[in-house]
Parts: sequence; structure tokens; C-alpha cells
Amino acid sequence: MSASSRVIQLRTLILAAGLLAASCLSARDSAHAARERVGEATAQRLGWPPAAPPIDAPCRVQELLHDGLDEDDCARLALGLHQGVQARLARLDAGAADAVAAAAWATPTLDASLVKLDDGTEVDLGLAQPVWQVVSLRLRQAKADAELRALEHEVVRMLVDATFHARRAHAKASLARAELDQRSAQLAASRAAEELMQDLVAAGNATPAEAASQAAATARRAALHLDARQAWFEAREALNRATGLWGESIDWELATTKVEERADDFAGIESRAVAASLDLAVARARLDALAQAAGIDGVESFSPEASVGLAAKQDAGSDSFGLGPKLELALPLADGGSAARVAAGARLAQAEHELWVLAVDVRSAARTFRERVRGLRAAELQARTLLVPAERRLVEETLRNFNARQVGAFDVLRARIRELEAERRAARLRHELRLARLDLAELEAGSLSRARLAPDASDHGAYDAADEVAGH
Repeated sequence: MSASSRVIQLRTLILAAGLLAASCLSARDSAHAARERVGEATAQRLGWPPAAPPIDAPCRVQELLHDGLDEDDCARLALGLHQGVQARLARLDAGAADAVAAAAWATPTLDASLVKLDDGTEVDLGLAQPVWQVVSLRLRQAKADAELRALEHEVVRMLVDATFHARRAHAKASLARAELDQRSAQLAASRAAEELMQDLVAAGNATPAEAASQAAATARRAALHLDARQAWFEAREALNRATGLWGESIDWELATTKVEERADDFAGIESRAVAASLDLAVARARLDALAQAAGIDGVESFSPEASVGLAAKQDAGSDSFGLGPKLELALPLADGGSAARVAAGARLAQAEHELWVLAVDVRSAARTFRERVRGLRAAELQARTLLVPAERRLVEETLRNFNARQVGAFDVLRARIRELEAERRAARLRHELRLARLDLAELEAGSLSRARLAPDASDHGAYDAADEVAGH
């Protein structure tokens, strides 16, 4: 091999290596830019500073846990500590790299043959480039950009979902803790009544049947207390899963929940939900990608495997190469590409219909969540300002009558248990209202929680005024 040939081959190898490195660098740059866009969009939708630091250092986690977990702490832990979030970001990196690859030039095909004959070796060389992939390059780039946009919107939606999932887990854990406290107080009151009943039976002032009735009431309260304790444990674990906490970090306490008296802004809620919807943004980007794909299919359907290039040939016994153009065409005798064009158009029409359905769902969700907040707000206000004070006054009046020897101890206990039930209803309604507001806030942040659209199976703090204290 001559020195000039070796130089040419070396230059070719260097050029190929440079192109490969440039491709890798472009993919890394694209992934980095996509992460930045996703981070800025997520922070904006959550109302956080754009440069909010990730919560991934153990010391920072312990700092958040020190004074008890509040709702904002859980949201930050979910984004910075949960490995599921890191998995979603890795998925984004892969999607950005795929988008770079999809928009790249098609790889040319090199074919060669060496045939040894009696008078020498016949050499055939060919270099071909797919025609339609070059012609449709701009369409391919537009399709890749649309698909990357859809993926970015999808990842932002997943991150918003993660933060609100953690907030909702905190709200449910707070409700479970309040329920356990209420059940503990009710059980203590019922046990006190049972002890008093036993004393009365011993003194001959109550019957064994009345004592048995009170013992059964205490047993029911004890069963409800066990259920509440189990619900509290499971709510803690749900919060651990939502935030990614594990090991020593699961030994946390809830921060005191502050009841906020605030007005809800329902003006233009449907329009705001549609404008913010990440589901609609994903659907629009995918619709754009399908439109570009339909254009590509239309171009390539006539001869999908067409390619042009250069052919070189050296006859046996000759020192010269012959050069000329090369054309390869697939002859679509059975199908002229109409099936591909019809299928692309059908997929585009399907996406348009699904976009319309999604827009209707978002508007319906806005109305559903709005009315749920209104209803729960009215019920919570009634329980807090009317029901609980009324039951509390009844306890006070019953105590006065008891001190005046006009009523018995069981009347006081019965009134106290009713007061506890009223407080339980108010607490449940307060937490249900908190969840309903989270649903609406999540929708305004761009994420539609379809699971929350179904009517809640809970009793929304149903008021149980049944007497659980036996007596005269």
C-alpha cells in the first residue's frame, strides 16, 4: 500500500471518529437542554424558584425531618430524593438521544464485490444513500422535535404528579393521625363509662344487662381504635413510598397542620385548566408528530426503498476504474403506497378526536373539583361553627345539670361522646377539603388526576350521633 493511500485511509478514520464524537456530544447536549427545560417548567408550575436545590443530601433530608414533616417538605423530598423521579429523568435523557438519532442523516450503504477470474480480479463498488430520507429530512427533524416536546411535557406532568402525590399522602396521613386521636379519646370515654357501670352494678344501682351493653359499646370502640391504628401505620408507609424515605429516615413525626381560612378563586377555572393542561400539551405535540409522520409516509409510499449513489467498477486485467451514477428503486407492484397513506391519515384523525375528548375531560374535571371544594367548604364550615359548638354547649349544660344532681353521669358521658363524634366529623371534613383543594391545584398545575374524578367512597365525615353509653 502506498503512503498516499495510508494517509487517505487515516484521514477517513479520523473523520469518521470525529463524526461519531460529534453525534455523542450532540445527544448529551440535547439531554442536558431537555432537563433544563423540564426543570424550569416544573418549578414554574409548582410556584418554586427556578434554581430550587435538589433534596438529595442525607444532611438536608434530616434537616427537613427535624421539625416534623409538613406538606411542602414532602413535595421537595418527592422531587429530590425519590428514585422514581431519577428514573423519569433518565427516560428523558434517552428520549432526547433518540430524537437526535431520528433527525440524523440516514447511514449510506456501501457494497463491494471481488470476483477472481483467470485474467485478474473484477472489482465492483457501490455507495448508495436512501433518497426519501434525504428528501424528508426536514419532516423527520420536525417529527423528532415534536416527539421530544411530547416527552418533555409528559415528564413535567410526571414530576407534578409526584409532588401532588406526596402532598396528598401527607394529607391522608394527617387525617389518619387525627382519626387515631379521636378514636383514642372515644375509647377512653367508653372505658370510663364501663368502669362507672361496674361500680353501679356492684352497688345495686344498675343491672347486669346494662353493664353488658356498656361492655359491648366499649368493645366496639376498641375495634374502631385498632382499625384507626392500622390505618395510621399504612398511611405512614404510603407517605414513605411517596417521598422515597427509608432506613432511619422513616422515624418522622408530622408537623402541626394549620387550618387556612382562604377564599378559593373559581373565576375562569375551566379556561385556566385547559391552558395549563400538560395532558393536552402532550396530545398536541403527538398530533404534530403524527402530522409530520403522515407527510413522511406520503413521500416514501411511492418507492420506500429508493436510493441513489455512486458505482465504481474495475474489470479484470484493467488498471482503471469506471465511475457512474447508481439508482435503486423498489417497484411497488402490489401496493402503490395507498395503504400507508390511509393508515397515516387514520392515525392523525384518531389523535384529533382523542384531543377533543381530553379537552372535554379537563373541563369536566375543573367543574367537578370546583363543586367538590364548594360542597366540602360549606359542610366543614357548618360542622366547625355550628355542630361542634352546639355539642360542646350541650356537654357544658349537661355538666351543670349533673352538678345540680338533675342528670346522671351517663348523660354526661353520652353528651361527651356526641361531642367527640362532632369533632371527628369536622376533622374529616377539614382534611377532605384539603384533599379537594389539592386536586384543584394539581389540575391548575397541569396534571389531571383521573383517579380523583370518581366519587370518594369515604363518608366525608358522616355524623354518627348514636348513643354508645348505656344508662338509665
